[in-house]
Amino acid sequence: TAVAVVAGLFILGDGGSTSHLTVPLPSSSAVLRRVVHGSCSKQDLPHPFWATVRSQQPDLFVWNGDIVYGDCTNASCAELERAWADLFANPDFAAARSSLPILGVLDDHDYGQNDCHASNPFKETAKNIFLRRFNVPASDPRRSRPGLYREWSFGPVGQRVQLIVLDTRYFRSPFKDSTCLGCPGRERYAPYEGKEGEGKTMLGEEQWAWLERTLRQPADLRLVFSTIQVLADTHGWESWSHIPTEVSRLRLLIRSTSANGVLLLTGDRHVGGLYTAPPAVSLNPYPLHELTASSLTHSTPFTLHSDEPAMREGGTAERSGGLEHLNNFGVVEVDWEARTVQVGLVVADGCAEPSGDGCQAWGAPAGRYTHRLSLHLDRDLTPPADPPAPPP
Repeated sequence: TAVAVVAGLFILGDGGSTSHLTVPLPSSSAVLRRVVHGSCSKQDLPHPFWATVRSQQPDLFVWNGDIVYGDCTNASCAELERAWADLFANPDFAAARSSLPILGVLDDHDYGQNDCHASNPFKETAKNIFLRRFNVPASDPRRSRPGLYREWSFGPVGQRVQLIVLDTRYFRSPFKDSTCLGCPGRERYAPYEGKEGEGKTMLGEEQWAWLERTLRQPADLRLVFSTIQVLADTHGWESWSHIPTEVSRLRLLIRSTSANGVLLLTGDRHVGGLYTAPPAVSLNPYPLHELTASSLTHSTPFTLHSDEPAMREGGTAERSGGLEHLNNFGVVEVDWEARTVQVGLVVADGCAEPSGDGCQAWGAPAGRYTHRLSLHLDRDLTPPADPPAPPP
């Protein structure tokens, strides 16, 4: 590939003798007003979603995992190399990367193995392919430490946005297999209970320590990206909820660091949804919201997951509205003057009947919001002030 950084430009490499520049990432002083994120895009399917994404005029796009599907069958990972080559040959992606700043992280199918975790034998190969394809410079911390977690900050004090991209694959413990495969709520995995969960981790201690330091930095809005769902706990597919102590650890960390402005942005599920965990004593001090945006190209058909409950008794979070089965992406829009932030799901393309094999029928309203939530930065996303001391 060519030089990774030229005059501060962010470059996506094509893996050959030339590279393709995107427009520059916003400068660290730039005020962000709109961030778009999405996940799960098969490289061999059409990518009409890029036109819809660009119509939103975002400041940047975060590709939140499953950028390509290239599960490896041996150490060469030829399938993964080919998947990335097919992506870079896609004309819709070529048009997008010529005009749109793009950040990304790997999930399972682009890490080389379905539902992978720390023992994934292909993770170093997949990571190196990612770093090469994104032309990540030698000075970037992802070059010198395990995993692909990273933080970027934009804007001055009072308008500062943190993008906190977690790696939920590289260090993660295996989930516990369900003893009732296909049963509602335990379709593939089941939560660890009691001492079963001791020593199990989502992020690994190094990444947890980094996240604590990151949350202690000043910011007005913190967009925390996890490739898999965090709060959703009504299904048996991949989610932080299968290691309940790690969900609690995250909620407690938000409290102990006094981190205001946290929003969780997730993917992986092939359906979209909006979830809220209410504040809890010794856990998150204000409501914690999660927007799941998935899939960009092949969402789950309406006939599947349609009966997934909005919450479970004693559960962590409640889903607002139904699951979104149209291809979709997420939008975070900030009005700094009003101090409000809107999060929502947008229909990604005109596909009215998505499937794993591609669109079966067209006619969906591309660009229409299907879920939307408006929040106030200083009222809804800020720890409450300490109560006044009682009179002597």
